Amino acid sequence: MSRNKSQQLVQEMYKNLIENMAMDARLNDEFMPPYAAEILAKISPRSRKTYDGSAIFIPDAIEGARVLDIGCGGGSLSFVLSKLVGPAGYVVGVDLSEKFIQLCQEETAYHMQEWGYSKPNCEFICSDVERLLDLQLEPFDEGGEFYNSDIFSDVEQCEEVKATPLFCCYGLSGAMVWSELKELTGQFGFSDPYLLYAADTFQFGTEKNKQDLRGVNYVCAVYRLVKLVPKTTGPAAIVIYNGKYENNKDFFKWDVDLTFKKDVPIKIDGYFASILAKTKYAKFFAIEKCINHVTLKRNQNPFNYLKKLREGGSAYPTPIFPMDEHHNKLYEDSIKNII
Repeated sequence: MSRNKSQQLVQEMYKNLIENMAMDARLNDEFMPPYAAEILAKISPRSRKTYDGSAIFIPDAIEGARVLDIGCGGGSLSFVLSKLVGPAGYVVGVDLSEKFIQLCQEETAYHMQEWGYSKPNCEFICSDVERLLDLQLEPFDEGGEFYNSDIFSDVEQCEEVKATPLFCCYGLSGAMVWSELKELTGQFGFSDPYLLYAADTFQFGTEKNKQDLRGVNYVCAVYRLVKLVPKTTGPAAIVIYNGKYENNKDFFKWDVDLTFKKDVPIKIDGYFASILAKTKYAKFFAIEKCINHVTLKRNQNPFNYLKKLREGGSAYPTPIFPMDEHHNKLYEDSIKNII
């Protein structure tokens, strides 16, 4: 299926589903900190109802920051971010669907009043992600972060799956093989990916759907990337978290394998030390060079991590998206006029 055809399907699907307010993906907030969950609970009913993303992940320490939310949908995450960046920060939401952008624009006043802001600190633009450069947005600063929250596959999908309109509606046509992300990040001057979150994607209600996917597995995952200019590696270091980040005084979680406890020294490799020193988080750490060799995990396999969670009994029991006859019909009806 061509990219243009996929875009048409997605636009038509969301147009019809928004008009019927028929989305019901699970809100995967199991790892959301309490302060963010409280904000999410105040999101307008219309914005919350249109949630159809693979993950809501909240970046740390973003007060005063400028944030770009690509694929903002109905604005659930964008409006949470607009609260967290504060009146001095700014959020730009971008989505391919004109209906989504219209809804976000209509709901902006509600959230600005809810947050107590005298003027909007967010805006929403309808655009294809490949045309972002045309919007003349501010470039990433060194140490800036990019969070990739998406559906990933374990192997390359066959052309039959990519060309199936129904699977396009479920967000599978453009699913990237998880291991390919590292290759792309290096090309664009970002660090290796650090896995932050993984969850089962689909709850199958029909065996046919599962068979039609031809053995390909999918996962919802979030990766953290850091802009590096230039990309360098310094000496290893011993770091101590000082607990001065207000929302996480006892610990600071970097990824699924690395959590810093307050006042506890941890050895990190030179690659990560060079990254940490350039981020906004550096002020929360005492960093001292050391000669000891250590290698931290990065570019983690989300399927292996999810398997480990399941074996330990800590994986969230309900997948994000239901894939059953009801939702198949819902999606097929929403695109019947263009297939």
